[in-house]
Amino acid sequence: IGQMEFSSAGPSQIVTRTSASLALGSNNVKTLYITDDDRVGIGTTSPDAKLEVTDGLGQVSTGLILHNQRHGNNNNYLRFQKARTSDSTNETIVSSGDYLGQIDFQGCDANNAYHTGLSIYAITEGTVQSDQMPTGLHIYTCNTSGTTAEKMRLSADGLLTIGTSGFGSAGTTLKQLGLAWSTSTYWDTTNTGTFTGMAISNPHADAGTGAGIQFSHGASSSG
Repeated sequence: IGQMEFSSAGPSQIVTRTSASLALGSNNVKTLYITDDDRVGIGTTSPDAKLEVTDGLGQVSTGLILHNQRHGNNNNYLRFQKARTSDSTNETIVSSGDYLGQIDFQGCDANNAYHTGLSIYAITEGTVQSDQMPTGLHIYTCNTSGTTAEKMRLSADGLLTIGTSGFGSAGTTLKQLGLAWSTSTYWDTTNTGTFTGMAISNPHADAGTGAGIQFSHGASSSG
C-alpha cells in the first residue's frame, strides 16, 4: 500500500518545518501525535505529559506491556532516575528528601476532574553518597472524607509504619511493625536502639483503656 525507507548513512528525519504537530497513523486514522512542545500522545492530540496513552471512549483497557522472550535471565524493568543540575547538562548528587519517583492512581470525580486516590513515592533519606542511595517507600491515600495523608511508610532501614502521622526512625537494629490508631489503641513506632520486635502502647490516660492483641471470630467470641 505504501512505505517509506531511509537507506543513506547518517540520521534519518521526519520533522515539521513550522510550529505544527506531527501526526502518524494507519487506515486513514491518525493515532500518534508529536506536539510542537515535544510531547507524544497516542490516542490523544493534546498530551498532558511527555508521553500520554489513552483509548479515549474505547471499550477496552489501556495498558503498557513490556515483553522479553530471550533465552536467558533477562528481565523487563521500569526505571525512575533523578539528579540535581543547575545547567541541564551536568548531573549532580541528589539530597536527602528528594523524590526519586512517584506513581499516582486517579479517578474522575464529581467535578469531572481527575483526583488522586492513592500515591506511591520513593524518597531519599539519610546520607546520600557514592554507591549509597538510602530510600524509603511512602504510600498516601485519600480517605472517605476527601483527606489525603500518608498511611504507610517503609524506611530505608526496614521500619514499617502503618496508619500513623508519628513515623518513627529506626535504631541500630530496629525492625519494627507499627499499627496506629484503632479506636483507643496505638502501636508505638518511636522506639530506637537495638530493640527488635513490636511494641504496643496506649497513650490515653482514660481509665479502662489498655493495649493488647485480640483474636476474634464470629460476632462476639475471642481467644
